[in-house]
Parts: sequence; C-alpha cells; structure tokens
Amino acid sequence: MSTASGCSLRPGVAVTGPLRLTIVGDGERPGVVDEAERVVRAAAAAGHSTTTLLAPAADGPPTPGACDLVVVLGGDGSILRAARWMGYRQVPVLGVNLGRLGFLADVPRHAVAETLGEITAGRFRLVDHLMFETEVIREHDRRQPELGL
Repeated sequence: MSTASGCSLRPGVAVTGPLRLTIVGDGERPGVVDEAERVVRAAAAAGHSTTTLLAPAADGPPTPGACDLVVVLGGDGSILRAARWMGYRQVPVLGVNLGRLGFLADVPRHAVAETLGEITAGRFRLVDHLMFETEVIREHDRRQPELGL
C-alpha cells in the first residue's frame, strides 16, 4: 500500500469503524468492472462503504469524495493516473494488480478480501512515494502544472 504522509490509517493500529473505500479503474479495460463488483461485495461483507469511479483512461479525473483508502484496479499505469487524480490529497492507495507486472500494484485480485481484513487489523505497512510537481516556463509564460509519482 502506498501513501504520502498525513493518512489516518496507521500500521499496527486496528481500525475501529468501517472504512470508506473509493474504487477506481479504467472501466473500459477487460475485467475491471467485474473486479470492482467483487471488491464492493468483499468490502460490504466486512462492513465497509464504497464509492466506485470507473472512468475511461482518456477521461478527465473523477472527483473522489472523502475516503480512507483508494483501491486502484489495474496495473502500475492505473496507479500513476490515480495519483495524479488525487493531486495533493494524502490518501493511501491499495493497488490491485490486473496488469502484467505490478511493481506498484502488488495485491493479486484473489487476495482483496484478505488484504482488507489485514488492513482493518492494522497488519500492513505504508510505503511513502515521492510526488513532484512540474511546470514548463517559456519566456515567462507558465504552462499548466503537472504532478508525477
């Protein structure tokens, strides 16, 4: 699980109430919608609430509401896109690997329910990743800033 500092989930500390999960992914990719439905069922069975935002990759960023954890369905590219969508919000990200390699998305799809149980029990670690902001300046003309991970 990856995050920047400032998150409410703490390793070694059990969660005392339901988590608010936001599930994101490219809804046009094969398997993403089915996997989102499985995650929603697993989360509901554990008493957690979910919001699902399955925007195509070409669409602009969705507007996630308040949440404790973002569950990204896809591969590393999906996680990078979600990091840009979240901008400066410091929300932990759990990557569910539906891609091929999964350097960032390291939870296999069959382990989501078990992983949510481990998170609520406080048995997880957070990995901080550096986010950076860039902007192009040409002859004092500033272009749109971009975030990267």
